[in-house]
Amino acid sequence: MSEGIIVANGRIFKGSMWYENGPFFCAVGQGDGTFTDPLSPPQESAAQSGLLGEKLRRMYATRQYLTLDANGSIQFGSRTFSVSANPTAIVMFEWLFDFNEANFIWKEYGFFGGNVTFGNTYNGTMPPCASGISGVQISFLSANNGVGNGALEFTASGQTLEWRAPASVTFGAPVAVGAGGTFTLTDGDTPAKIVRVSVTPGSLPGIDTPVAPVLAAATQSGANGVNSPTNPTGQIDSNGWLVFLRNIPDQEKTGSEQRPVRLLIEP
Repeated sequence: MSEGIIVANGRIFKGSMWYENGPFFCAVGQGDGTFTDPLSPPQESAAQSGLLGEKLRRMYATRQYLTLDANGSIQFGSRTFSVSANPTAIVMFEWLFDFNEANFIWKEYGFFGGNVTFGNTYNGTMPPCASGISGVQISFLSANNGVGNGALEFTASGQTLEWRAPASVTFGAPVAVGAGGTFTLTDGDTPAKIVRVSVTPGSLPGIDTPVAPVLAAATQSGANGVNSPTNPTGQIDSNGWLVFLRNIPDQEKTGSEQRPVRLLIEP
């Protein structure tokens, strides 16, 4: 009997399983201490369940179904894609790390799924949470904001959001969010005080939402992170399922706001 094939709808089913079940977490680390030659990284092992020198782990910022599109704006290698409103066989996860978190030399990264009960908080950041404004989810709150409650302001006419950090007086510049996606908002007094939000356009309010209190950044809200008081060794436990691991040559990044990581999953 000849081998069977997975039909087109079956490939979409596979894509939907990745979309719904992850891997939802990206971990980065310093890797093997003997890894000094960028042209000769150590060999990954299929038996590994964690990174060798994990430094931090973050939950995805966005997950999207993609479709091949010659005019698309998302590029992987020589191919371009666009976002699909309907399930497809191709799924993309994206993680965003602020450079003041990931300001070490990356030598390994991995993608985790399964029973990961911590790791999406690290050194002043926080897990995605409700903002108090429909259609708006907070995915990152800089430790520079300090302790206390900040405020978000949504204006329906221009579909804009503004951010004011705890102890600040002035809202930052309004950012148009009507198209949906991930946006970074800055405080009006101190631009280094930022909040990142994910916006679902169809769920935004139809009226102005003047001020919505949001959760504050603690001085150390890391759970088993490098600077967490509960984990002075700077290692994160290897829980959950390590789906994909890669050793990489890299350099320390010190001058950019974010370091994106993207994972493309396709049949």
